[in-house]
Amino acid sequence: MQRLIGGVVLAAALLPGVAVAQHETDAKHEFGIDAAFIYRKPSGRPSGWVSGAPADVRIGFVSKRKIMFEVGFQYGVGGSNGTSSHDFSLGVEAQWAKNHRKGLFLAVGPAIEFAGETGSPSGTLYSFGADIGTRIPYGSAAVRLSTGVRYSPANTSYGTVNSFNVHARVGLSLWH
Repeated sequence: MQRLIGGVVLAAALLPGVAVAQHETDAKHEFGIDAAFIYRKPSGRPSGWVSGAPADVRIGFVSKRKIMFEVGFQYGVGGSNGTSSHDFSLGVEAQWAKNHRKGLFLAVGPAIEFAGETGSPSGTLYSFGADIGTRIPYGSAAVRLSTGVRYSPANTSYGTVNSFNVHARVGLSLWH
């Protein structure tokens, strides 16, 4: 009788773990939040650092294939040489990875940026970027580290100039 009760208790203890493991393989979405550090160099203007926390909120659409798509919302504030700037962007990335839960990934995609700077008109910019990163398993989640570049061409109707950004991000990914 003690063995039967012990077996039932052991099964009850392990069952949630088995259910979670099964749930993880059936995940359809990746939710994530990142902090980013961005070095921005606008053409003909001083360069500066932009950071924010949370800087990036992501929703990924997990695929069984090597390519998945991710929508990201990013907000950043920063400044250099006495000016301040703000930036809100909405982007889509295509990510290539052998495993979307761990290991190396490559990502590319466009974004629409709504940007403004002290003493300059605000405007809408279009940009294109590329990232390389990795996911490191952390329990049922993953720590996500990435670095990349983004280029924004000039928008003469708003008076914005082209800019080149180099960024590093660290964040947490959860699956549902």
